[in-house]
Amino acid sequence: ASTLAAVSIATSVVGTGVTMMGQQQQARAQAASSRYQAAVARNNQQVAAWQAQDAIDRGAEREKLKRLQTAAKLSTARATGAARGVIVDEESFGTITEDIAEFGELDALNEAANAEREAYQMKVRAQGFATDAVMLDTSASNQIAAGRMAMMSTAISGASSVSGKWAGYKKQGIF
Repeated sequence: ASTLAAVSIATSVVGTGVTMMGQQQQARAQAASSRYQAAVARNNQQVAAWQAQDAIDRGAEREKLKRLQTAAKLSTARATGAARGVIVDEESFGTITEDIAEFGELDALNEAANAEREAYQMKVRAQGFATDAVMLDTSASNQIAAGRMAMMSTAISGASSVSGKWAGYKKQGIF
């Protein structure tokens, strides 16, 4: 009987230990997954930042191109007018070239504004990824802490179970 009692107590001790190891392993696996996801979020943050800069660069090029196109339209209008015998410095023709210049500048400014909006969206996206990374890092730390708490709880329950069995067997005179 004392052998069976000892085996029962030993089984409880081993079971408690195995459960604790499982809880620790589960917490570590969850934390590793959260850390990996945080790293992915940080990579996505960097990509979004690059995309924001790319949008600004492309917008600057489109803005420059619009101004060059406007200058070409103005040159063509003046050359065409002069070829037809129009005095290009006259008020009526000047109004036409002013309109071309104003609408061209408006197009250029629209390109710049569109690029800024796109860049802003990418910057907001990058910030979202940064926030996700911080939250996932925090989650990883919390998962490790929760694993430790679960292990402590299991150790206390296991110790209680073993001491209860020991006291019961001792009361019965087995030990």
